[in-house]
Amino acid sequence: MEPLSTTAIVLRKVSYGDADLILSLLTETKGKISVIAKNAKKSVKRFGGALDLFSCIRIIANPSRSKDLLFLQEASLIHPYDHIRTDIHMTAYASYWTEIILLWVEEQDKQSSIYHLLEFALENLDNGHIHYDLMSIIFQIRFLVLTGFKPNLQTCGICKKPLDHINGLTVFDLSKGGIACKTCYHGNRAFYLSKGTIKQLNWIISDNIKLIQRLKISDQSIKESLLFLETFLPQCIDAFPKSLKFIYSLR
Repeated sequence: MEPLSTTAIVLRKVSYGDADLILSLLTETKGKISVIAKNAKKSVKRFGGALDLFSCIRIIANPSRSKDLLFLQEASLIHPYDHIRTDIHMTAYASYWTEIILLWVEEQDKQSSIYHLLEFALENLDNGHIHYDLMSIIFQIRFLVLTGFKPNLQTCGICKKPLDHINGLTVFDLSKGGIACKTCYHGNRAFYLSKGTIKQLNWIISDNIKLIQRLKISDQSIKESLLFLETFLPQCIDAFPKSLKFIYSLR
């Protein structure tokens, strides 16, 4: 096999022995991969600060005897996103997004759209152009779309009535993955969402992600959206990210 040369984002790093690191990376061309960085803890010159969490880097990695682990030969820093690591809230959200990817994305399954979504989220989190609460809403709803879990936020899943024709609060049926009229729904696993919140979520789903910086969203809609997404997304991936507990403690 030829050496792998690609851009990557550091999702996780774990010490291996006294000197080595094992890293989980999300790459632009190969999806999620695991690499071992020999002597990374002892040789500062070899990798410098390129292996910090959330950093965007360019790597060259060589195959090994193990199909699940590559040898990291070179790593050069493209963007450190170092402001994230100086703020506890930004670190918590970045950890949540990377944990979602670690839980869902398969090894060496190309996911370039998810890579670019994470890159966009980390860049805007780092430069402060989008508040971390809103950025988490954007990341989660776009992740659901990219992974095939797009919620139905357009029409009642039972009577098919369009959102604009539904009176009062709208129910989101967690078991069906879509909205329903209050009169149609008779289950017990649901959220009540305002029409304004649902319309803003639909706008985030449908619009060009680069224009989302202009979005103005009320504090109430942010609270509703976060509560909804942080319940629905873990259900979709069938796992509860540990980093969510830390986010809850910060709130």
